[in-house]
Amino acid sequence: MPLSADGYQEIEAATTALDLRLAAVVDPSADPSYVATVGDDLGIPESARQPFAAVELLFRDLAVHAPTILNFANGKVSAPLPGYRNSAAYREHIGKFLESSRR
Repeated sequence: MPLSADGYQEIEAATTALDLRLAAVVDPSADPSYVATVGDDLGIPESARQPFAAVELLFRDLAVHAPTILNFANGKVSAPLPGYRNSAAYREHIGKFLESSRR
């Protein structure tokens, strides 16, 4: 999904601005040749092109609508945030989660 690749860039910008680690994964049903082509075209690192294999991520609806983000902090996991957003919206969402995870 093209917006997933664009979403990666927005999510990466948001996590960089917040000084957070990003663990990006690819939907296991994605076409590997498409992932490689788009990743090369957009400069997405190989480490962010690996399909996820964790059933837990499927149960948490990570593959329902790409791009989707899950936040992990302080032993808590956010609800999924599906769909493309700009980096400011991702920063706001992540910031709210981080604030609530400290409680």
